[in-house]
Amino acid sequence: MPSPKIICGLAVSLDGYIAAPDGAVDWLNPYSTREVMALMTEFMATIGLMFMGRTTFDHALRLGVGNPAAGPPRAIVLTKRPITGVPDPTSVQTMSGSAKAVAKRLRADAAGLKGKKKDIWCMGGGRVLADFLAAGEIDAIDIGVMPIALGAGIPLFPPGFPRTALKLVRCKPYSNGVIRLKYTVKRPAKSR
Repeated sequence: MPSPKIICGLAVSLDGYIAAPDGAVDWLNPYSTREVMALMTEFMATIGLMFMGRTTFDHALRLGVGNPAAGPPRAIVLTKRPITGVPDPTSVQTMSGSAKAVAKRLRADAAGLKGKKKDIWCMGGGRVLADFLAAGEIDAIDIGVMPIALGAGIPLFPPGFPRTALKLVRCKPYSNGVIRLKYTVKRPAKSR
C-alpha cells in the first residue's frame, strides 16, 4: 500500500499571499461559492490528518475560528509551547522536531487510519511549507488561486524559500474566476 502523501492545500491571492498583513482571510469570502466548496469537499475526502504551524493556529484563534485543530480530520499543531486559549487544550495534539521526523510520525499515524482518508494536509503556513519542502517531505501542492491582488500580506512563499521543481497535474478554472492548480513535487533522481 502506498505511503500517505503530504499535500499542501491553500488558497492564495493572485499576487501570492495566503493572508492579509494582519493574518485575516476575509478576502476569501466572495469566492466561497457552491462550486468552490465542492472543490474543498473533494479535497477533504482524501485527508485523514492535517497539520499547521503555531502561527497559523494562533491567527485562527484570534480570528475567532474557535479551536482550529478540532477535527475531523485530526489536526496537529507544530509547536514546542503549550496550547492556551481554547476551551479544551487537551483536544489539540502538538508535535515538534525536524520536518523529517515529524513527517515520519505523521505518515505512520495516517497509515494506521481506517478507510480511504489517508493523506495528510499541510494547511499552513509558508514557513512550515518551506521547511517541509526543504526536507523533501511535501508530495503535492494543491492551491486555489483567487482572482484578487492584495498588494501586501503573508506570502505563500516567504523569502529564503527552497528552489522546488513542480509538475502540473491539474488545472481547473471555476466560473467565479478561481483557478485550482495541483502540482506534484519533482524529486531529484537518486544517485547510485
